[in-house]
Formats: sequence, structure tokens, C-alpha cells
Amino acid sequence: MTWSRPSASGVFPSPRCVHTAALVGAKLFLFGGYDGTFLGDLYIFHIDSMTWSRAVTTGTSPTLRAGHSASVVGTLIFIFAGGDDAHYLNDIFVFDTSRMEWSCPEVTGNSPATRSRHSATVYNNEIYIFGGGDQGRVYNDLHVFDTLTNSWRKPVTSGAIPSARLGHSDVTPQIIDNGDGTYNVTWAPEDVGDYEVEVTLRGEPIKDSPHHVEVKPGTDAGLSGFGSFTFTLQARSKNGENKTFGGDRFEVEISGPAENIQVQANDNQNGTYTAAEQLVGTG
Repeated sequence: MTWSRPSASGVFPSPRCVHTAALVGAKLFLFGGYDGTFLGDLYIFHIDSMTWSRAVTTGTSPTLRAGHSASVVGTLIFIFAGGDDAHYLNDIFVFDTSRMEWSCPEVTGNSPATRSRHSATVYNNEIYIFGGGDQGRVYNDLHVFDTLTNSWRKPVTSGAIPSARLGHSDVTPQIIDNGDGTYNVTWAPEDVGDYEVEVTLRGEPIKDSPHHVEVKPGTDAGLSGFGSFTFTLQARSKNGENKTFGGDRFEVEISGPAENIQVQANDNQNGTYTAAEQLVGTG
């Protein structure tokens, strides 16, 4: 794993912070942020050609903002909340990347309080909003936005609720379809602590799931290998017979203290599924 600074061309966005960058296909959509003033512009980085362009759009675009979130569902990008110091927001805007069109849908349900610097996680066409803050207030509430019905709900939860916070991040495994019947899911914790890995097949937890992993500090100041963990499961039919083909819904869920977690998971296309966790961090 190495860093490099690629050579790019085109119309560059201004240097900025607290913007969002949403990946749809081979295009990275950069929206808003702060460069000394609050911004509401949209730029596209074309990964195939390594070029920047300023987007030409239609429709009703969001107001200037920073500290918002951008969540990708299919070819749509959902912009939520943020603010400009004087005004904090709790609105929803949708950008259709296939039509290059903004819209502001009419939503139902109880919207979250205005906020910025929250986290937003997409799961099954729903966006989970946690935390954030505004005007000196900091939250630890959880809200769910259904992108199919444009409706808000506040879920009933159990367990220990995280303390109020802003500027945090969520732990989202990155899933890549290799196009050959296998899928890679990567997660890599950056912090020490206890992690829980939940794997489900066709919506049901596999045997011995969740898996508990303790990440301990390394011994040098660079990247430290915390170890690798691999397990394989066998899918069975309703009759209890071992399956000999893949294609089941195979899910891996990890919770722990790190900001970024990566996992590798494969559909072996023979009725078995393999997940490998590589724990990497500093310390």
C-alpha cells in the first residue's frame, strides 16, 4: 500500500475543507465546503481520464454549505444538512448523476434537528444519520431516511448508545464486485480496541457469528500488522444439503473503535464463502 499524487488536468475546484466527495461509477462528485467562504459548487473528477470539470446542472440546487453529508444510492446522491455558521440545516437535496439534475423532494416524518458534521451510512436504500451538532449543541441521536419513500423515522435501538459527538466517521466496509462471481469486502481498523464482526447469509447470522477480535498496539511508529483472520462458511439448501453454487446474499458487519475498517470476502461460487480480516493500524 503506497501513496502517490497523480497528475490531473482540467478545471480544478478551489482548495477547501468540510466538503463531500461521492463516488458514482468512475466519477467523483465534489460538492460544497469552505475555502474562506461557504460554497455550493459541484465538480466532477473523471477517474478514467484523471481530469476535473465543473458540473453543468439543472434543477433546484442546495444552498451554500459545509459539514453536510453526501450519500450514494444507485446513481443518486443525497445531500443532507450542513450549514454556514449563521444557519444550520436539516434539508434533503438529491442529485441525479445520470441526468445531472438537482431536486428537493418533499419529505414526510419527523426530520432530525438541524446539524452539521454528522455521519451518514447507507444500508438497504436507507440512510442512517448519527450525531453532529449546531449552535453549541452536540447530538447522539439516530435517524433513518428511506430513499424510496422520502420519509424519516427514528428507530428503536438497544444497547449502549455512543456519547454525543460531531466530526466522527462511521465504519463502512467497502464492497467491490469483481465481475467473476466473487466479491471483495475490505476493512482495516486504525485504532486499538475490541471489534465485533457480524456475518449474515440470506439475512441470517452464520454459525458462531459475531466474531470478536481484539486489536492491540503494534511495536513501531509505522503501519503495524495486527494479524489476519480468515473463516469459510458452507451454505446449505432448505433441505440441509450443502450447496454447490454461489450467489447468496453474503453480508459482513463490523463494529469497533476505528474510523476505517476493511474486510475481504469472496463468493467461491461452489456454495462456500470466505471472509478474511486484515487488521492494520498505527501505534
